[in-house]
Amino acid sequence: MNAEILQKNGSIIKLKIIKGSDNCSKCGLCFLGNKKNNCTITVNANTDACKGDMVKINYSEGRGILIAFLLFLLPILIFILLIKLSINAGYSEILSFLMGIAGLLLYFFIIKDKNLRGIEITKE
Repeated sequence: MNAEILQKNGSIIKLKIIKGSDNCSKCGLCFLGNKKNNCTITVNANTDACKGDMVKINYSEGRGILIAFLLFLLPILIFILLIKLSINAGYSEILSFLMGIAGLLLYFFIIKDKNLRGIEITKE
């Protein structure tokens, strides 16, 4: 997938993903970033590219599976676990559901601004 470097501070790089590039709909990286008009993500990678350069983003299949787990499976498990624990603690079903939703919001708030590691960036 292709991206443009917006900011670079050492190994911390802010990228704008070019939508419609190869495998754009399959990776799930935009879900971690700002999805408004420009999908931006922050990664922790070493590259000789500078601000404004076009780069190609590569990651291993295992990294893709980890991203999918963090974005889709883990939130479902957190939601179910919080509801189950709340009901076992004696809270009503509605309050338990709201606690599950609050847990999901907290989870996505925490992972939203995490720097992605294990992603390789090569200059085009």
